[in-house]
Amino acid sequence: MQLFDLSSDPSEQENLVESHPEQVKQLLELLKHQVEQGRCTPGEKVANDRKVTFLPDDGA
Repeated sequence: MQLFDLSSDPSEQENLVESHPEQVKQLLELLKHQVEQGRCTPGEKVANDRKVTFLPDDGA
């Protein structure tokens, strides 16, 4: 994963993932929810047309 502050680093040279773990966690949770819902907008859950894998299985 990559996380950049485009206002101060428009050329994306400094990846902030290590220094902002809570933001990374929050963004990954949002992505997981959107994948599970099949959408990122309000409305009924819709089926994905394929299995979506974006993180390794943590075994949980």
